[in-house]
This record gives sequence, C-alpha cells and structure tokens, in this order.
Amino acid sequence: VYSYTVDEAGIRALIEALSKSAAEQEAAYNETQRVAANKAAYESIVAEINVLQASLEAAKETAATQYPNADVSAEVAAAQNAIDAAKADAAKALEAVAAEGVFNYTVDKDGINKLIEAVNTSAAEQEAAYNEAQRVAANKAAYEAAVAEIDALQTALDAAKETVAAQYPDANVSAEVAAAQSAIDAAKADAAKALEAVANEGTFNYAVDKDGINNLIDAIAASAADQKEAA
Repeated sequence: VYSYTVDEAGIRALIEALSKSAAEQEAAYNETQRVAANKAAYESIVAEINVLQASLEAAKETAATQYPNADVSAEVAAAQNAIDAAKADAAKALEAVAAEGVFNYTVDKDGINKLIEAVNTSAAEQEAAYNEAQRVAANKAAYEAAVAEIDALQTALDAAKETVAAQYPDANVSAEVAAAQSAIDAAKADAAKALEAVANEGTFNYAVDKDGINNLIDAIAASAADQKEAA
C-alpha cells in the first residue's frame, strides 16, 4: 500500500526561511538606499559650502589686490567661522542619521554670502577712506608749501622796507610797499581759497607768482634809489 507523508514542518520552515531572507534582503536594500541618499544629500551640502569657501577666497584676493590698504581680517574671520560652522553642522547632521533617519540640513547661504559681501564692502570703504586721507594730507602739504613761499616773500618785503628806511630815509615808497603787500596778501587769500575748493574732492593746485611779487619788492629799493638821485 502506497504511503507518503508530507513533511509539512520542513516545507513550512523553508517557506519561512524564504520569507525571512526576502525581508532581510529588502531591509538591507532599503538601508543601503537610505545611506546612499543621505550621503548624496550631505555631499550636495558640502558642494554648496565649497562654493561659499571659493567665494570667500575670491573676496580675500580682491581685497588684497584692489584694496591693499584695507584691513578686513575681522570680516574674513567672521565669514570663515560661519563656513567652518556649516561644515561641522553638516557632518553632525549626517552622523545623527548614521543608524536611521533622513539627512536634513540646509546651509544658510544668504547669511554667509552677506558675510562674504561684507569683506568686499568693508575693503572698498576702508580703501576709499585711506585714499581720501592721503588726498587731504597731500593737499595740505601742497598748501603749506605755497604758504612757505609766500612767507619767504613777506620776509623779503620786510627786509626791503628795513633797507629803504636805513639807506634812503627820505624816500617815500609807501605806494610800492602797498603794491607788494597787496600782492602777498592776495596770494595768501588765493592759496586759502584753492585749498577750500578741494575740501571734498580734487587736488590742490595753486602757484605763487613769485617772479611778479619779487619784481614788486625790487621796485621798492629801485624807487628809493631813483628818488635819492632825483633829490
């Protein structure tokens, strides 16, 4: 008599093993996908941060070449600190989902870009301030040089007056002295006006008419001598 007994327990075990294996493989696949997606998202964030770092490096180079008299170390440090913090925070966000979960981190690009822009803005402002200070100083020096020339002419006039008073006591050179003094006073006033004209912009430009004023000073002694001869 034919007799056969199905090994139900064994078959059930095989079916369960197949189901378990499929579930485990699916879970392993899903985990691999999760890890890969998290890694891709993290690398995308790192790429954004690297772009910001490149922007900061460009800003530093611009400041160094175009604004050599500016000190933007504080602004650079602020931007670099923000970038470094973003890198660290992104790494922490990836570490937090090492075992489970979805990577979630957003770079504050707007905030960091503002810090980078501050490097350029500050550099430009500082350079402009430096150039303005240099311009003002150069104009002041040029003005003071002109005043020194005028002072020398005033000294020459005073010497001429003393000479005439001592050598030609009877001569009347008041008109000649007045003409020379008026020219000197006008030169002082014109130099001051020229400086005032470039208070906000421009380069001081004034030349003292030394030859003309010296001629007027020389005319004092010449007139005194002529008067003595005529007497």
